[in-house]
Amino acid sequence: MPTRPPREPFNALVLAALAVVVTGVLIAAGGGSKGIVQQGEPSWQGLAGAQRPRVAVGQRVIVLLKTPALADRVGRVGGLATDEEERRWMQTALSSQKLLVARLRVQGVIVQPEFSYTRTVNGFSAAFDARGIALLERARRSRASIRFAPHIRLRSAPDS
Repeated sequence: MPTRPPREPFNALVLAALAVVVTGVLIAAGGGSKGIVQQGEPSWQGLAGAQRPRVAVGQRVIVLLKTPALADRVGRVGGLATDEEERRWMQTALSSQKLLVARLRVQGVIVQPEFSYTRTVNGFSAAFDARGIALLERARRSRASIRFAPHIRLRSAPDS
């Protein structure tokens, strides 16, 4: 039965020496100051390497609609609901959000909801410019169908 000849330790020694030399060359080549990060204003790099857009805190709001959320509807029927009813109620909440976004777009305000809430409250989070916030205020006063709060003051938002 043929067997392989045993490896010579000389080959492993040569490979180890070569690895040490390559590591030394790489360390010496990268030793310049171009790899050092200067202390200054901190920055954040996203997963794709782009910086996050800066939006003032006052522009990010949570818009809460009066259409009942899933928790409200389940509570009204005594705490028990079928899967079909829950899906239908969540779809109704999402539809009311999409309807408000469409109404705002008709009036010239481009809204990109960042987060959508349907289970405990019916609402969405988005960044608004001054004109969009003014339209939300007007809609809240006239129809009393929505209310909004900056992220910071969500718990102290006045009920309409």
